[in-house]
Amino acid sequence: PEALERWPVKLFEKLLPRLLEIIYRINAEFMTLVARKWPGDSDRLRRMSIIEEGDYKQIRMAYLGIVGSYSVNGVAALHSHLLTEGLFRDFYELWPHKFNNKTNGVTPRRWIAHANPAMTALISEKIGSDWVSDLGQIEKLKTLANNSEFQKRWLAVKQQNKQRLAD
Repeated sequence: PEALERWPVKLFEKLLPRLLEIIYRINAEFMTLVARKWPGDSDRLRRMSIIEEGDYKQIRMAYLGIVGSYSVNGVAALHSHLLTEGLFRDFYELWPHKFNNKTNGVTPRRWIAHANPAMTALISEKIGSDWVSDLGQIEKLKTLANNSEFQKRWLAVKQQNKQRLAD
């Protein structure tokens, strides 16, 4: 995950004292919730605290984000699994409904199919339409790479798209 920063409490004390008060309040209420759910589990309290104790107290920004958010998104099924089974397992056990998976971005096959219908038609004519749901099928285009007729049609579709954009 990208946002596993830990910010020194001393920095907040100096630059953002009111915000630090709010974070401490959020953490106190959250720790009360965790203690009620898992009475006597001091290890879990330590693991889940927004404030990481130690020689230098730090604010766990990802934990603050989880506690303060309605939803926690893994950007792919694998990422979601890693979050819920590993990194944020304790939080998942508390709030399984918060964790979900929404793949960010658009797959190449869907992008071509929706943004470029003429190219989609040409590709489907030559290799069938299974490539739209299985990108591995696009490998079949390799056999057409040196086919001059296919190359001309490919370039014609590209030129039509450029003209359409220019218009």
